[in-house]
Amino acid sequence: MLKRILFFLSFLIFPFFVRADWQPSGLVIKAETFARLQKEYKQYPLMETAVSKMKARVDAALEEDIDVPVPKDPAGGYTHEQHKRNYIAMYEAGIIYQITGENLYAEYVKEMLMTYAQMFPTLGLHPVEKSYAPGKLFWQCLNDDNWVVFSIQAYSFIQDFLTKEDRQWMEQQLWRPYAKFLMDENLKVFNRVHNHGLWDVAAVGMIGYALGDEALVKYSLFGKFEELEEDPEKAAAGFYANVNELFSPTGYYTEGPYYHRYAITPFLVFAQVIHNNEPERNIFQYRDGLLLKAVKALVQLSDDEGRFLPYNDAIKEMSIKAPAAVEAVDLAYEHEQSVHLLAAANLQGEVKISLGGLIIAQELAEGASHRTAVKKSAVLTDGPAGDKGGIAFLYPEQSENNGLLTLKFTQHGLSHGHFDKLSLLFRYQGHDILQDYGAVRFVNVKAKEGGRYLPENKNFAHQSACHNTLIVDGKSHFNGDFRLSSQKFGELLQFDTAHQDYQVVTARQQDLYQGVDMYRTIIQIEDEKLNDPLYIDIVKAESEEVHEYQLAYQYKGQIMSKQLETYEAAKSWKAMGANHGFQYIWEVGKGHAVSQDSRLTFLNGSKFFSLRTHVDQPTEITLGRYGANDPENNLRTEPAYFLKKSGQDIWFVSTIEPHGFIRSATDELVADTESQILKISREVQENDIQLIELHHDNGNIYQVLVASDFSLADHRSKLNGREVEWEGPIYVNIYSSGI
Repeated sequence: MLKRILFFLSFLIFPFFVRADWQPSGLVIKAETFARLQKEYKQYPLMETAVSKMKARVDAALEEDIDVPVPKDPAGGYTHEQHKRNYIAMYEAGIIYQITGENLYAEYVKEMLMTYAQMFPTLGLHPVEKSYAPGKLFWQCLNDDNWVVFSIQAYSFIQDFLTKEDRQWMEQQLWRPYAKFLMDENLKVFNRVHNHGLWDVAAVGMIGYALGDEALVKYSLFGKFEELEEDPEKAAAGFYANVNELFSPTGYYTEGPYYHRYAITPFLVFAQVIHNNEPERNIFQYRDGLLLKAVKALVQLSDDEGRFLPYNDAIKEMSIKAPAAVEAVDLAYEHEQSVHLLAAANLQGEVKISLGGLIIAQELAEGASHRTAVKKSAVLTDGPAGDKGGIAFLYPEQSENNGLLTLKFTQHGLSHGHFDKLSLLFRYQGHDILQDYGAVRFVNVKAKEGGRYLPENKNFAHQSACHNTLIVDGKSHFNGDFRLSSQKFGELLQFDTAHQDYQVVTARQQDLYQGVDMYRTIIQIEDEKLNDPLYIDIVKAESEEVHEYQLAYQYKGQIMSKQLETYEAAKSWKAMGANHGFQYIWEVGKGHAVSQDSRLTFLNGSKFFSLRTHVDQPTEITLGRYGANDPENNLRTEPAYFLKKSGQDIWFVSTIEPHGFIRSATDELVADTESQILKISREVQENDIQLIELHHDNGNIYQVLVASDFSLADHRSKLNGREVEWEGPIYVNIYSSGI
């Protein structure tokens, strides 16, 4: 300790100089990048901030005694968090050593790695064995992988500082035993196509490259088998298999945005290591630049404030400003100077120390002309071949309201997936309007099961009842059968964004339940007579048998008014059901709509929203609230809205309508608090073509023709006294009534 204090004091007296003979090195960051950083980083504010903040953190760490505790605690506990702090401190100290050339920082990394090298051979499995694959330093092997990915980089940063004997000792005591543990003793993880498997192969592969071990590298790239298949396209495991199977051709990661953000670190970091050491593999060009598409898809999966869409298991606060996302954008930008990546970096407001980070910092400092990039409507496909569903995004083209409506028709999403086929998510001006709950988990909060997923995650958050989707007979999609759901995915029937006034998405999910098919269409209308975009949601289910159909909307906001023919608030709350997630939803009140449109108007932020549904048969309406049967208070107490009716083939035609505003609480200026839709109608024309009309008080009638069975063929129908022809399921027309 005294030795390190003297080093630190000497650094304060003789600050920040670079030795003339300094030769930087690194595993992920190349020597020439460090050489540029030494000369240029102070010229660009974002990079100067990154270096100065990192140096301040490292200097603070150097003032503390090195603490390498014997593993004891689960996530959130002292030893768990200390080992996390250690690998970050080593990683950052190694970078500062490379930039400054000051031995003080290398000495710190060496001392800590030596301590780990002494301890590692004495460790058995972590004492908290609550994982299917326990680690040594941490309760699960996944966290050990994280430790290695960062610590092996720290080792690479100080390799020139270490003696040959130091390197040999660390190799024998720490790195090779760790690689053996992660690969051989956790082979089920190492050969798994999953974000856990990806972290595992990245950790072992980076050890392999650092030690010059060709066998470790090949196993990490292709999986460990007696007969190794070294064709990237045919890899059964390893890095290539994860790239091949977890990402679609558009870059969508099948587990969803939250785990996309987590998995992107080993993908990009290990890819950078491969690129630096074996450029002939052309890893960033593999599968038409798939790794770079994955980063751009991650940007697409965030809203205009950077928050990720919380599909599947997800913590809703996670955003593109997360360290992993910042690093991904920076690493990708080294290989592709994309406008959208630069816009994302500008939103992130920081860079990581890397070549891409330096380029971004330079371009933004020099006033790059594309600091923002307007997101366009798009479809991200799912599945290795892009043929297993996807997510459609609708953004306004004409207005600047930052609205986003999505339709999800993906695969299940592996173990982190939810039963939410053909579900909606709607955000407006940075607010959740129709939300996805995300996950029931409090990361690293020891009091909440050590930060692990809570029982309500599978029992509630996974279930259809807490999504904006259709529920049949009170059961989750595919009756809550994970294996069956994993075999199913939706089909995109129409994606039409070529019109100035409207955009359309239609998708189908067959056998949502046995004998039940579902169709859903979302339409975004931007008309010059509308102050805000108008959204139409059309749901059809068909079956040869009678079923009970429930359309769920997980709205967020304070109810302003309701339009129901009858309604009674519950005098005492009870759960809506006994299973499939309904056991966690209080029945707050119930009403009926028989002969008129049902409507719920609520306030969210400073904006009013009306959710209005056409009633073509008696419909039961239930207002719900999360939190029933939740003695540990693990759930957020948020509202939900359910419409229920019975039949064989049923339709739900709804509008989602932003309107009016509360300008401020101080001047009490309020406008347009009520829905501006006068009437919704649906009638059947020849050839079973449906005509849906929305009569608006601006004088326009918004008309939608829906083809029989949503077929893709050419169609013909009468509309406003004239014959129209169109191709595909949906035809939209804006008709002025002359008012």
